Amino acid sequence: MAARAIFQDDTITRLRAPSLVVAFLAVAYSLLMFSSVSFASSDVDVSDTGQAPNIILILADDLGWNDVGYHGSEIRTPNIDQLAREGVELDRFYAYPSCTPTRAALLTGQSALRTGMTQPISSFDSPSLPLYTKLLPQWLNEVGYQTSLVGKWHLGSATPAYFPHNRGFDHFYGHLGGFIDYYDHGLMGAVDWQRTGVTVREEGYSTELITAEAIRLLQHRDKSRPLFMLLAYNAPHGPQSAPQSSIDLYSEIENEERRVYAAMVDNMDVGIGEVLKALQAEEIAHNTLIVFMSDNGGSSEFPANAVSHSSVGNNDPLRSGKTFPLEGGIRVPAAAWWPGVLHSKDKIEQVITVEDILPTVFEAAGLPVAALYTPDMTGDESRTLDGISRWNVMLGEVADPRPPFVFGMPLAGAGVIDGDWKLVRLDGPPLPWVDPTTELFRIVDDPLENNDISAMYPEIVARLQPLIDAFDAAAGEGFNMNPIKMRALQMAGATGNIRFTPYAEALQRESVTVSGDLVFNQRSRHGDASTGVQQYQQNKSYGGYVLLSPQDASATYLIDMEGQVVHSWPLPQDMSVSTVARLLDNGHLLRGIKRTDKGRDKSGPGTIIQELDWRGKVVWEYKSPGQQTRLRDDYYRLENGNTLFMAFEEIKRAEAIALGATQERIGDGVETLWPNKLVEVNPAGDIVWE
Repeated sequence: MAARAIFQDDTITRLRAPSLVVAFLAVAYSLLMFSSVSFASSDVDVSDTGQAPNIILILADDLGWNDVGYHGSEIRTPNIDQLAREGVELDRFYAYPSCTPTRAALLTGQSALRTGMTQPISSFDSPSLPLYTKLLPQWLNEVGYQTSLVGKWHLGSATPAYFPHNRGFDHFYGHLGGFIDYYDHGLMGAVDWQRTGVTVREEGYSTELITAEAIRLLQHRDKSRPLFMLLAYNAPHGPQSAPQSSIDLYSEIENEERRVYAAMVDNMDVGIGEVLKALQAEEIAHNTLIVFMSDNGGSSEFPANAVSHSSVGNNDPLRSGKTFPLEGGIRVPAAAWWPGVLHSKDKIEQVITVEDILPTVFEAAGLPVAALYTPDMTGDESRTLDGISRWNVMLGEVADPRPPFVFGMPLAGAGVIDGDWKLVRLDGPPLPWVDPTTELFRIVDDPLENNDISAMYPEIVARLQPLIDAFDAAAGEGFNMNPIKMRALQMAGATGNIRFTPYAEALQRESVTVSGDLVFNQRSRHGDASTGVQQYQQNKSYGGYVLLSPQDASATYLIDMEGQVVHSWPLPQDMSVSTVARLLDNGHLLRGIKRTDKGRDKSGPGTIIQELDWRGKVVWEYKSPGQQTRLRDDYYRLENGNTLFMAFEEIKRAEAIALGATQERIGDGVETLWPNKLVEVNPAGDIVWE
């Protein structure tokens, strides 16, 4: 099979090397990919397949250090253990302390300092992993690989240009955002589940669906081409949920939350085992490289039932967990497996980071790693890699230490590992504000970070501090700042149709009409009736949504807690939401709309109350006769299915007195009144009570 175009996009045209060198690289690339030569860095001859190896990266979400069997966990993970036992256990594998930075580094080979991905994606901070970055599937696509992402993306969804199938993946199945409900694949009706750009509604536990899709792709792949798959489970990220059959396997665990968490990990491990069986059945296991890792440490700082997207991971004996620059947040379970190539041996204790995976798998596949470092030829600093190939380390060789690894998370801290040394700055919890502290460890001798020796080695602190400062600069003013000021600055640079999060809404209302409740997972609703501003509540609002309808908008928007528009319901032309809309428990929208030019006056037709389904179809509406419905926050769906709202109608003075109004209450000179009344309407549109 002929090789596909090498160095597509603008790389060849921008090369400064002589054309003879370019031609040589292209020919060498083709020979390495599709000839019957042996890989120089392994002992396997690929002449029996004529292909480069298949590559599968398996990424767990928030899996803790002590959540795998081979680290002594009470959770049974025989298939993950098999990868470490039969392959190589990467004992000092480092990721970033949160998911988006790790995923960006995994697919680009670049540091967060270069990509700007220093914290989980949010619409007001950065719309996505920048489009100028070149991702691993794009590199591999150019040399004939078929590429797929199954599972979690979380590298941007502001527009379809940022979706995985437009970033080098031939096929995408899974969710775009940071987390989903395991069964309905969204939250409060906002489905985040798609197949290559098209939203799909499916029944099933997401971990099992992800596994099934991965196996389907293996079975129906193009057998004439090598395969690259990023298998990115959303497990065991919260909200915690698992099949009862899996939970029952851990009846010996007394803590209910930990029991459910164990079931989530177990279910993922079973899925990994099924993938391994599929590789054997397809007779391609001998030519497949698998790298397994977690995207960050386990989420262990707060109970899972207090914060909906959390989970009860265990990082013992490492210190701290997710979001923090300590070992529990960044040192994660990892292993590499390739039968006949990577041999079971003692733990590999040399440092390998997530930034190193792209050049490492490139070299493992027999591809010219030098081609990845294009700035040497193009001068484009945005395209250079920060990771280095550690394939020789995985093969058991002793290699030179890698360059310093810099990491962090706004409002939590930052750090750098350089050889035997680790310097961290801990920012402490943001509320109440705590002054940051700087700690230095000889991490090779003190992996539990018990002994701060910064006072003993001020010269080491001075040498490493500029690297932490560089990370702070890449993160903007996210560090060393109280959260109110931080959020205000983020809002100043916001982009997109909606420039407000519920938190920011409490700071600055501007021209936004608050048109609904902040809906929490617990279905509790809180607001300030005097201002209409929805209040941010840190212990309940994660995973919540707010409904907003800006004054000049053409739709009612459903917005997540990061300010990202996840859905919208269009408004009829020349109509506006009349102050309030509510998201019903069935996922439908209940809203009142009125002619935009009428505002709050009492002339003309009254407000129309509508119920719309997720597709925007009106499934029920009530058009008030005359001038009946008043513009107030008073549209409610009752448990019996009826709708209750506040109404008014014009009556004359004499009618008001006949109804019980007094002369003193009405006053002199008032001949027309507009008294309020409560009206209950049934689904057929009949007034059943008023």
